[in-house]
This record gives sequence, C-alpha cells and structure tokens, in this order.
Amino acid sequence: MVYVSLSLILFVDELESWIKEKLKTASEESWKELTNLSAKIQKHQAFEAEVAGHKYVIDNLDQSGGEMVNTDHFAKQTISVSV
Repeated sequence: MVYVSLSLILFVDELESWIKEKLKTASEESWKELTNLSAKIQKHQAFEAEVAGHKYVIDNLDQSGGEMVNTDHFAKQTISVSV
C-alpha cells in the first residue's frame, strides 16, 4: 500500500512538471509572428497530439487517486491534495 501511494504521488509530481512545461509553451507569443507559419502549424499539431496522448494518463490517475481516497487509504489526505 505504501508503495502504491508513494508511486502515485511521484507520478502526480512528474505530471505536474509536464503540465507546467506545456503551459509555458502554450503561453509563448511567437505565434504572432507570421514567419515560418508551416513550421509553427506542425509544432502546434505535435503539441495537441502530445496533450491528447496524456488525457488517458490524467484520467486514469484521477480515477486511481479517487478510489484510494474513497476506500479510506491511510494516506488519503496526501493523495486528495495531490490528485
């Protein structure tokens, strides 16, 4: 049980880092420059695909954390804050 909750929390931390990195990329204003537009479109499509690819992981993490909290896991307070 300890391993499961610890690995869940570590995975949440990794996912939060990935999300922060992607938010930084998404907030860039380089899209305003119209030079090399096709490369920017390709970069955007790759970005969308990467985010879409993580949707399953995020949903699964949310479900797993919710189940641990609902089953009265000993670390449910830490898990509920993390998830």
